[in-house]
Amino acid sequence: SGYILRLGILELQFLKEVPPKVAINEAVELGKIFGGETCGKFVNGVLGTLYRKIYPEEAAAEEPEKTSEEKPEAKSEPPAKGNAQS
Repeated sequence: SGYILRLGILELQFLKEVPPKVAINEAVELGKIFGGETCGKFVNGVLGTLYRKIYPEEAAAEEPEKTSEEKPEAKSEPPAKGNAQS
C-alpha cells in the first residue's frame, strides 16, 4: 500500500491535470486489487484527509451541511444544589 499511497499523493499534489477525485479513486481501486478491501479503505482515508488539507475550499463545498438532528445539542447544566428555596 506504500507505493499506492505515493502514487496517489504524487497525483494529488503535483499532477494538476488529474482531477483530485480521479486520483483518489484510482489509488483506492489499486489498493483493493493489490492489497485487499482494507487497503482500499486505508488509502481512501489517507488521501481523503490529504485532499481536505490541500483543497479546503473544494472539500468544504462538497461536505453536506448537518441538519439540526445531526448537530450535537448543548447540554444544559443541572440546577445547583444547596441554595434551593422551598
